[in-house]
Amino acid sequence: MVKRTVSAVVCMLAVILLAGCGGGGGGGSASPYTGITSPSTITDNNAEQIALQAYQAGDLSASTVSILGYSGSGNPATDRPKVLTLVRLLKDAAEETPVPAGSSVRTNSSTRALPMTVVTIDNTISDGSGGSMSFTLSADDQTGEFTGTFRFENWHGDGSGEISGLANVSGTFDMTGGSFAHISFSFNPITMVNGTDSVTIYGTLDLSVNGPSASALMSVYSRDNTSGETVWVDRYTLNVTDGPDGDFDGDPDYVDATVSGRIYLPYYGYVDVSTTASFRYSSGYRLPASGVLVVTGSGGRSARLTVIDAVPVSSGYYVEADVDGIPGYEWRFTDHPWT
Repeated sequence: MVKRTVSAVVCMLAVILLAGCGGGGGGGSASPYTGITSPSTITDNNAEQIALQAYQAGDLSASTVSILGYSGSGNPATDRPKVLTLVRLLKDAAEETPVPAGSSVRTNSSTRALPMTVVTIDNTISDGSGGSMSFTLSADDQTGEFTGTFRFENWHGDGSGEISGLANVSGTFDMTGGSFAHISFSFNPITMVNGTDSVTIYGTLDLSVNGPSASALMSVYSRDNTSGETVWVDRYTLNVTDGPDGDFDGDPDYVDATVSGRIYLPYYGYVDVSTTASFRYSSGYRLPASGVLVVTGSGGRSARLTVIDAVPVSSGYYVEADVDGIPGYEWRFTDHPWT
């Protein structure tokens, strides 16, 4: 249960692409986002690109045309969204972090029967692939409240990608259950590399955990280190639920993810996004087996990205577009394979 809980916990951390937490619907003076801040106008010419970029939550390709690497030459995406990559990396980090145990501890207690004792956890862990994570945490042994830091050096997770950089953390341990009940990350910043892509991530993320499920609320700035472009993910919620572990290997057979919030795309403006069907990622696969994402721009115009259902992994996806703002999709584009 401990591993499953924390798995969902940091499965939510994919949402940690936040920089300085800008608020509202425009790029303030402190915001690193310099793209279009008005709502996007979805047309039959750009619906596919907008839907793809929203799906990847801001992972720009080197050409800055699309996060999925769709360059217009018919080469679609071949990887899971960057937020999920980051989430899985942080999930592994959290799973490796020892949580102080104490059967008499009651978290979030306003009164203390005994004097507080500060428990310090200080350690360095290798990921077995040349990377490491150093952490220092100080926890109240009665309330479970903690503060500290995580420092990543080319830290690899169970999925793709690696992260480096410093994160300040705070939150609450469920010291009876031996897991994180709540954890907030603030990056100073974090660099994430996945294949040929490199992204710098700033900001903060607030994560809550409930058994195998976790929910994170964030506002995020993600800068592509090749193109220099920044995508802003604002007031964005990611929910992740671990499926069962039917083969008893310690990992869930699949992970379900849903999202909602606003994404600012530099060349198109912002869209509001929601999942009308969860995205399911089978264990060991980077591509989804199913899922539906709806993105809405100005005038009620929208695009819908639908995964072509297939277990354990889909063969591809297709996009539909409503370009007149009247309910119903007038356009359906060609099916695209993932590879």
